[in-house]
Amino acid sequence: MAYLTDLADRGDVFLAGRTQNNDSSSFGIVIFRASSRIDAEEIMKNDPAVAGGLMRAELYPYQIAILGTSGGWAG
Repeated sequence: MAYLTDLADRGDVFLAGRTQNNDSSSFGIVIFRASSRIDAEEIMKNDPAVAGGLMRAELYPYQIAILGTSGGWAG
């Protein structure tokens, strides 16, 4: 978490979290900014949980089409 928190503090992580099902289908999502696919792969591979084999990661390039406001959303 410290790695992702540091990236968020620098403005590179847009959001991070995980699904709320507590079984083997649970997964996390991290949306972050990177200037290139190579940079994105480095960010992903340098996550200590990924590098240490605790978590598996896959990279999916993404482009925001609609961005709503967060007002009124429960967290």
